Amino acid sequence: MNNIGLALLDLGRLDEARTYLEAAYAIAVNAYGDRHPAVAIVMGNLADVLEAQGEFVDAVEANRYALGVMEVLNGPNHPEVARLRASLGRRLVTAGMFDHAAPELENARAVLEATYGHDHADIAEIINSQAEIARLSGEFELALELNAEASAILEVLDQEGTLDYADLLFVRATIYKTIRDMEAAAPLYAEVLLIRERLLGVDNTALVATLRDYAFVLRRLKRTEEATELEERATALEAE
Repeated sequence: MNNIGLALLDLGRLDEARTYLEAAYAIAVNAYGDRHPAVAIVMGNLADVLEAQGEFVDAVEANRYALGVMEVLNGPNHPEVARLRASLGRRLVTAGMFDHAAPELENARAVLEATYGHDHADIAEIINSQAEIARLSGEFELALELNAEASAILEVLDQEGTLDYADLLFVRATIYKTIRDMEAAAPLYAEVLLIRERLLGVDNTALVATLRDYAFVLRRLKRTEEATELEERATALEAE
């Protein structure tokens, strides 16, 4: 039931995913008690669904519960504990709780760097969350520095063509857009669009935000014809 819930989450069928994961949680607690790693795994997955449904407070609490169980079982310096702590930090960022998020991310980063070294995908994800705190706090120079560090890790790992890499570029482009550096933002949005089109398909509604933001930048650069084409694509996708 846990695995079916994960598959449904990947398909975007969130209500069904939640039903299966809640059932899996009940079974695991009945079989093992509420302090077993199987219970923590299900709760960690349920946190992903809750976050996707916009229930950030419940997602944070589910993540905290899973973290607490695994920390008691494995100690604070176990990589799986650190991953759950990193997820908690990321969710706290999403919820706007930066003061609580920062120490969780720093702790997770220290453990995972000691375990895997600096050039690891988990480290890039944590640095991305730290960059997001800086961006949302208006510390744009720091945000750009951290974003570049995370991007460099994915480049070392040959992950330039992945959605994770595109997400990093999108954030960097958004920072440049925010500080009105449209010349720097435009090529980044172009690269993001190419990656997402290749991996998601040109008719995927997930492209709408990229199309609209890229069009906004192009209009500021007086590239009106290109901007109009992107806006028309975005409108057509939204209609679907």
